[in-house]
Amino acid sequence: MTEAKKQKQKPYTIPVSKSLYDEQNVTKKLKVCAYCRVSSDLEGQIHSYQAQYEYYDHYIRKNENWEFAGMYADEGISGTSKNKRLEFLQMIEDCKKGKIDLILTKSITRFARNVVDCITTIRFLKSLGIAVYFEKERINTLEARNERIIAVWAAVAQEEAVNTSKNAHWASVTRFQNGTFELSKIVYGYQKNDNGELIIDEAQAAVVRAIAADYLNGMGTLSIAQKLNQNGIPAPNQGRWFDSTVRRILQNEKITGDFLMQKTITNGSVPFKREINRGQAPKYLIKEDHEGILTREERERIEWIMNSRRSIRNHHVWEGREESNVLQGK
Repeated sequence: MTEAKKQKQKPYTIPVSKSLYDEQNVTKKLKVCAYCRVSSDLEGQIHSYQAQYEYYDHYIRKNENWEFAGMYADEGISGTSKNKRLEFLQMIEDCKKGKIDLILTKSITRFARNVVDCITTIRFLKSLGIAVYFEKERINTLEARNERIIAVWAAVAQEEAVNTSKNAHWASVTRFQNGTFELSKIVYGYQKNDNGELIIDEAQAAVVRAIAADYLNGMGTLSIAQKLNQNGIPAPNQGRWFDSTVRRILQNEKITGDFLMQKTITNGSVPFKREINRGQAPKYLIKEDHEGILTREERERIEWIMNSRRSIRNHHVWEGREESNVLQGK
């Protein structure tokens, strides 16, 4: 062994060069889409959608490194739950399939008004390498420092949504109390006249009377639904009849000319959920609001039969449970 230790050679630095992957990324166009929400009324939807489509189509196509991947638009203004926004969910599915690289949206309030949904969705998209760019706030979600800012904006948006809901509910209750509330959805058996009042649709009313007659003569709601389908009569949603469809018609107070308001309420917190009003809040009833299809006597008999059948079913269920408990030695 020599006295002088053999010196290690100094490493030679290999200069950086563009890899094939980098070159592909330079030439590859980003697939860019837009997400927005449009007005709830039909005319407003058409105008809003067309205007926003033209804006984003032009905005995206003028960037030579971008490719227009379409626009996704949901109706309404709440945005408090992503589960009700079908276009939003479709956009996320397309992201999973690699059809989108970048999402443009006007603001955080348009993207989500629920903090949990907002942050969860952004993190999921981030894991796929997909960015969301909020134009108003000028925030790119792929930048780590922006997540706290997004959380703050989302919390503000959520609070705005709660306040909007409270104001809308107060306005509705005021209209309930003074009798000026108008139905947004037309009841089966009726149509609206030029003044927004319910008037009988004779063709549908004939179906309602036939349903009531069959039920009063002993037929069940499932048998009635099957009969309607066999006769080729379109259901309220232009699809098939189900026992639940028949039951809703028979239970609706409007077929006798009355109008009961606030039958359902929201839970008052995000995400908003609609539930049946079982006495948690007042209800408001206007008798003889419009012309009835059935008489009150017919409706009372229908209600009596329904309650009787429900009691019998519940009794059989109770007996079945008792028998099961005896067999199991309970």
